[in-house]
Amino acid sequence: MSVPLDGGTPTTLATQQGGLAFPMPCGSDTCWWAGSDPPASETANPDGAPPAPVPGAIERLTANGTVTSFQAAAMWSLAFDGTSFFETELCDACDGYLIRIPVDGSPPVSMGSGSFVAVDDSCAYWSTLEGIFSASKAWQRR
Repeated sequence: MSVPLDGGTPTTLATQQGGLAFPMPCGSDTCWWAGSDPPASETANPDGAPPAPVPGAIERLTANGTVTSFQAAAMWSLAFDGTSFFETELCDACDGYLIRIPVDGSPPVSMGSGSFVAVDDSCAYWSTLEGIFSASKAWQRR
């Protein structure tokens, strides 16, 4: 949903999508993550482990109503810098994964381990169990 800052009637932006999260502005567009809700049998594993990651996508809605999807996995966090999405993906036995997803259609790039991410004009910042790190947004894990 969207509501003007000065008040007014809410506008529905998307319906019939499961697992909606991380709504954010993407320039003049609106973006969010949409993923499959895990089946009820996967929400509580007997061994206490979290359910397996579910498939999802980053959705980008333009002012004219066009929606573009970018393939993604189950996320912990999502940020956008105008040219790329930066997401951290879930992992059962690790800190998670930091991925850069260019909006120009270039392949996603692994930036290493990461639990949460934020970006500014020149750097990506992310956390792991070992601390908080930063690097150029163009950096990639080798």
